[in-house]
Amino acid sequence: MLAAWTGSMQNSRVRSVANTFLCPSLQTAEDYRQQLKHAGLKIRAYEEITGRVMRTWEICFERARKLRALISILPREVREFVHGIKTILEAYRSGDLTYSVMVAQK
Repeated sequence: MLAAWTGSMQNSRVRSVANTFLCPSLQTAEDYRQQLKHAGLKIRAYEEITGRVMRTWEICFERARKLRALISILPREVREFVHGIKTILEAYRSGDLTYSVMVAQK
């Protein structure tokens, strides 16, 4: 089973998510499909569930907004992560970033 952010690194919003969350790169769902197929696996199920996971990030964004005074005194890495929540939401809302789940079998 694979569950991952999916999107093209050709897109600036996707690159921004990757950079903010320390991902060397992100891949499209099609990239993952091809890699699984090349590895000899057959995809049994695929679902793009962005709408289901986006609400989690919206909740995090609201909580961070309410706690911004506290967040301002936390370590830089934590502040950068929290500021990245807006980046993810913008990428999801634009459709540039998706969240995909695949189940494959040998």
